[in-house]
Amino acid sequence: ALQAYLSQCRAILARSLTPTANEVTTVVMGNEACDLDSAVCSLALAYCLDADPSMSPAIPLLNVRRKELPLRPDILVALGNWLGLPEAPETLLPCRDDAKDVELFQAVRDGRIRLALVDHNVLRGKDAALASGVFMVIDHHVKEGIWTSKVDTTIELVGSCSSLVAIRLLNNDSVISNRLKTTPGLARALRGAILLDTANMLPAAGKAKPQDEAALNLLESLDSEACDGEQSTRAADYAALLSARRDLSRFAGVDHLRRDVKTVCGGDGGSVVVGLASLATSVAEFLRRSDAAKAIKEFSAEVNCSILLLLGIEVLQQSNDAPPDGAVDIQRDLAIVCTRPACQLMTEKLVQYLLCEHKDPDLQLEELTIDCFQSGRLFTQHNLKASRKQILPAVLQFLNSIKEK
Repeated sequence: ALQAYLSQCRAILARSLTPTANEVTTVVMGNEACDLDSAVCSLALAYCLDADPSMSPAIPLLNVRRKELPLRPDILVALGNWLGLPEAPETLLPCRDDAKDVELFQAVRDGRIRLALVDHNVLRGKDAALASGVFMVIDHHVKEGIWTSKVDTTIELVGSCSSLVAIRLLNNDSVISNRLKTTPGLARALRGAILLDTANMLPAAGKAKPQDEAALNLLESLDSEACDGEQSTRAADYAALLSARRDLSRFAGVDHLRRDVKTVCGGDGGSVVVGLASLATSVAEFLRRSDAAKAIKEFSAEVNCSILLLLGIEVLQQSNDAPPDGAVDIQRDLAIVCTRPACQLMTEKLVQYLLCEHKDPDLQLEELTIDCFQSGRLFTQHNLKASRKQILPAVLQFLNSIKEK
């Protein structure tokens, strides 16, 4: 059933973009980073909503260009291998470049498309034109968007948006929940996204919340065979996804930056664009690449940013007396790079803000020196619980303070 559904999604999107379309299409869209959590939430919610005649047709829309999907190997594992699709996910799933912006915006204005947002709760830049079509928001980030009471909104600061989607779907005793209950591969993909987002529910990572554990238990209750031996299976799936996410050996340095990026803008007239690229490795390891400097320059030009933050993470399997649940240790580092000479002063102000002024949370940064990195500043981040989910709002607060001055 899922394979037949996916085989029609791109055609349904194309039809909804035509001015003569005579039906309303529900489009479930994730955020522009398009990580595993975002992709799985888009697919799971759309597939289940499609079973409701009042929501059908419903399709996912991955908010990334099709050519960039292979940069996310963990998505290909979860949505390819685990779902048992006959074709690669990157050929089946609708992607953002399947719809020209002007056509998508017009379809929303005309009422031919209604939008559900997952894994984000604000539409930035040109996508603000889509806001009038939003009827549902499910997210686990700090609330930024302002939605009317007509928008069905669920925003909770849990570890993974997949937890919120799973709980919402499985607590709905209808045809919507039956679709997930009868698609074990999709339940496994949701569980994998939760495990990846919470570092396999590692307490030291500070990501997991009771709702995440509740969602895992619900999903594991659906398919006893796939989830036999709860802890060992969690550890195995987490290890498989983590290995896939980190395996970028065949990609150029710039691809490491492209695979998971968000941008924000602010300052005077909104002219300062800051890119936040999450790496699958430590920043220090990335900077040792021979093409790192070239990659930073090329990528900064692509996203048109004046300041670039590189957010690194190193997941270390415990070597001695490793517990059977696959517990891990993590380390984080962060680099701040000025990519335009005119913004050097603002970059230094941002550094000082994150070092000394921003305390909620305190990133606990300690500066490092690395011979191969002269164009920016590198820090060890001792606050292991602070990921981009916490750092991006801090950057926005800084930009807003500059604007106010």
